[in-house]
Amino acid sequence: MYTRVPADARAVGGGAWPPPVEIRLPDGGTVVDVGANIGLFSLWAARRVGATGRVLSVEPAPDARAALRDNLARLDGGARCLVCGVAAVRSDRASTTTMTVYGAAAGWGTTLPDARSTGAAAAAFVDNALETGEAEGALGPPALVALARWLRRRGPLDVVYQALVDAGVRRALASAREVEVPAASLSTILARDERLQENPERATPIDLLKIDVEAGEMEVLAGLSDADWGRVQAVAIEAHSVGAGGHAAAAWALRARGFSVWEGRDPLLEGTGLKMVRGLRKGAGKEVAEIF
Repeated sequence: MYTRVPADARAVGGGAWPPPVEIRLPDGGTVVDVGANIGLFSLWAARRVGATGRVLSVEPAPDARAALRDNLARLDGGARCLVCGVAAVRSDRASTTTMTVYGAAAGWGTTLPDARSTGAAAAAFVDNALETGEAEGALGPPALVALARWLRRRGPLDVVYQALVDAGVRRALASAREVEVPAASLSTILARDERLQENPERATPIDLLKIDVEAGEMEVLAGLSDADWGRVQAVAIEAHSVGAGGHAAAAWALRARGFSVWEGRDPLLEGTGLKMVRGLRKGAGKEVAEIF
């Protein structure tokens, strides 16, 4: 099981610590993980909801999907890997879309590539990780991380340190390639899962919808039908400053659907242009184990 990167639960958190919004996952609950990557959050959620729960993992990038399947196959419990890209369409007709994936950075896969903002965000994340000592396992070989940490101690503007970070970012960006992946609206994907259709007259609640799709979050939300919006009890989004409307659009979309919304930023994400947007359906209380 791939464990090099710290638990993705931290990535879905963010903002002031301790955060003012608490979302609880019930035993036997349902979690939809859109942008599951290699499955770190899916694995965490599967343990939280238990063997009677359900985690639907959506990841179109081929290499990440292969690791996702392998990781979920090693877990006893309710996790399920549902493989399909998500586009902002409301049609039931499946299609395909072009995705940019990065061989040297599995978490950067996106249908809305922007090399400039991606590079800047990556450089800021590296600097934050070295400053705080957190998430260093995601940066590369330990010897290289130790060298970067030592150089940074001489000052974050040290030219050798900056050159090392820039070279790493350029290498990751240079590993980009385009692939055609399956695409469908999120509601189409949900309709394909039999558990969500067990009782059409009483829709299964979605206790948490987690979205981390590298600037494509508004496309995901646009593909959710009114009926499926009504199932969602809580939402956690990694929102980007680029894309359709940026952070504000994601927050507005949740408020328009009756959610109480909180926006914040993990210290690891300072300067990256990323913000965490969380929504809890009004009246849902706190019955919906802690993730933030």
